[in-house]
Amino acid sequence: MSRFSTTVVLCVWTSAAFAENVVFPPDAGVVDVTTYGAVPNDGRDDTRAIQKALADHPTGNHLFYLPNGVYDVSDVLMRLPEDDPDRNTRACIELRGSKKRNILQGQSELGTILRLADSVPAAFDGAVLNFGQAPAQRFRNAIRNMTVSIGTGHPKATGVQFNASNQGTVHGVTIKTEDPGRAGSVGLDMRHTDEIGPLLVEHLTVEGFDYGVRTAWQTASQTFEHVTLRDQRRFGWQNGFSQRVFVRKLTSRNAVPAFANVPGGGRDPGQGGVVLLDSELVGVGEEAIKQAAVRNHKSAYLRNVRGPGYGRVVSREMTAYRGNAGPDGAEVEEYWANGVADRRRGGAFSLFPSPDRTLRLPVEETPEVAWEADLARWSGPHRFAEGGPGDGPGHPDDAIDDTVAVQRAIDSGVTTVYLPRGTWRVGGTLVLRGNVRRLLGCESRMVGPRDGGPGIVRVGDGTADVVVVERLESGGIRYEQATGRTLVLKNLLGGSYATPKDVERPGPLFVADVVFGPSVFRGQRVWARQYDTEGDTEADPDVAAKIVNDGGALWILGLKTEDAGTVVRTTAGGRSEILGAIHVGAAGEEPRFEVVDSAFSAAGVYGGAFRSVLSETRDGETRVATAKDIAQADVISAFPASAIPDEVVLDTESPTGVEIVGEWRLTADYPSGFLGRGFHTTKAAPGSEAAVVFTPNLPAAGEYEVALRWTPQRSGFGLAKSVPVTIDHADGTAETTVDQSQGAARWNPVGTFRFEKGIAKITLSANTRGGNVAADALRLRRVPKGR
Repeated sequence: MSRFSTTVVLCVWTSAAFAENVVFPPDAGVVDVTTYGAVPNDGRDDTRAIQKALADHPTGNHLFYLPNGVYDVSDVLMRLPEDDPDRNTRACIELRGSKKRNILQGQSELGTILRLADSVPAAFDGAVLNFGQAPAQRFRNAIRNMTVSIGTGHPKATGVQFNASNQGTVHGVTIKTEDPGRAGSVGLDMRHTDEIGPLLVEHLTVEGFDYGVRTAWQTASQTFEHVTLRDQRRFGWQNGFSQRVFVRKLTSRNAVPAFANVPGGGRDPGQGGVVLLDSELVGVGEEAIKQAAVRNHKSAYLRNVRGPGYGRVVSREMTAYRGNAGPDGAEVEEYWANGVADRRRGGAFSLFPSPDRTLRLPVEETPEVAWEADLARWSGPHRFAEGGPGDGPGHPDDAIDDTVAVQRAIDSGVTTVYLPRGTWRVGGTLVLRGNVRRLLGCESRMVGPRDGGPGIVRVGDGTADVVVVERLESGGIRYEQATGRTLVLKNLLGGSYATPKDVERPGPLFVADVVFGPSVFRGQRVWARQYDTEGDTEADPDVAAKIVNDGGALWILGLKTEDAGTVVRTTAGGRSEILGAIHVGAAGEEPRFEVVDSAFSAAGVYGGAFRSVLSETRDGETRVATAKDIAQADVISAFPASAIPDEVVLDTESPTGVEIVGEWRLTADYPSGFLGRGFHTTKAAPGSEAAVVFTPNLPAAGEYEVALRWTPQRSGFGLAKSVPVTIDHADGTAETTVDQSQGAARWNPVGTFRFEKGIAKITLSANTRGGNVAADALRLRRVPKGR
């Protein structure tokens, strides 16, 4: 990252003061495993109690809650099957019923620990947790905010055998072995059965095991972001049996290859596909230098991947002499394994003259809204109920419209509005306003009016910069954004989105782990992770596509689709970038992607059945590419050279464009609010030479707004009020200061300046007084002409 850094310390906060504290009101409908007899920290076996809680609530959108503490689990149910009529055979703890709609929730990642007991024999070859087998019907399964440990002396044990379909997640989870030799089979196993996905894995750490992660058996997409792998014994990650995985921000520290997209033994033919972005793969020891960080057998797209300590970043292990050789060196800016058709060693596929690369839209991290630990600042519609169940609004599981009761909860002045488990009907329009920063489903259902048409959840003006709607099964609901505030939609099964036509400047939108019907984004910046959209839209003349980007900037990591109809239509000068896409099942006559006088690129496009894959209209001329034309292209480029991104973002962990001068501390595992995996801090001092020098590579000359971002301010971590910033621009040098005691966890404009094309320079200095200086990220956003 920096050739001038003298001291960079990775600081991991473990104090409870800095850890998440996920709590729920007693009337939220949460199943607390301690009410079933599980007692943390007593050294006794909790397996039967936890299994009993799961068995008593199968397949019902239940949230199983584990307060902080160590829960000892064993294979007692496997050894004593007479005590388990369902015959648990795969793991210490298994889901029951049809093994879907089960959410395991810890109070905190480091505080809630499921641990395999030392008394379990070394021959144990099951998992601590198993989330079910094929077929792909494991809707909404999730595991959140906990640690799973196989303890010591269990070399054949697996941490978690996960399975979810359409919408489901692993979030904020550590899986580890405590064995001194790091022995264990697999940390996160998604090879144990077929038909796993679509799903999202984010903020996962795996320590030890033969394999940190294993994926296989391609059916639908599996999307990963912010995955940390350490000290694996065979591969950090192994992908086989034609699975396609889409990964961003993989951090690995290993003596073995970090990622192996190669056959995994047995009858595995390999044939996998991977999209790998913005990743740091560190090789450790003499063996690493003899190997590649990424071993690739077939289809791969890599961008901004570093492999320091390895002999090279990526090796080519393809058959029949296909594809491009892996580049030399410890860093890959952009690489794809295959060309197209007769250009198999060539570049991206295009219909019109286009740059030989992806669009490279600026990426922003999904904001994490701090969990409200003060339950006095929570409210729900049941607290504003009228009459009894079936007599008035505010009661779940009846046919009465609850819009009024939910709106009263929103307007009560609280920060969190929660919907206890059950079904809530919204026949009108809910407006998220006032102090509300989170609408939390508690894994409940929200449905629209009985007479058809959508219920509407609209974000209006309010006090919070960011509003999140999450953890809902929300068929029949349309989400809208009628404000410049940031909206986060995550963990939603069902519903749709539309930017209102009368909103001139809608705020940023983040979408993660959702299943949506046809949606329209108008003039909006949208970042999506694991987006599933289904249904035959070709049969509906009123629907132009499953996703319409009308003049906005749309970035998707992991797109899964089914059925006929155009998947993404980009119009009115919009920009759409797809990084990993798979289509399952049949498709009709409409093109998969349609671009009309706009910009589009895609990398890692899988799944067939479309007769035409790409239709592009440029200056009145339309050209169409068939599936045969594209023939396994790893990259599609459909934009003129003039359609360059209007924004450049660098965080302090960017492998290029950032220099860390002097002594700074890189802090990770901190409450959210920063981009990337962490942020840098140092002590403010008059005369200090410590600085962060950003040198972004601007794609064009023009006027740019310069903005900086710094970490959230915490007790005992005061930031300086006058931090020097120097901007070297086309007309000279500007010097100013920023007040870091304000404006935490958001973009803070510094000023607008004219820059030439190429390298710019912005310096943040610690040469001041009054506490600490924090550096997280820089953004340069081009100002449209005439504004």
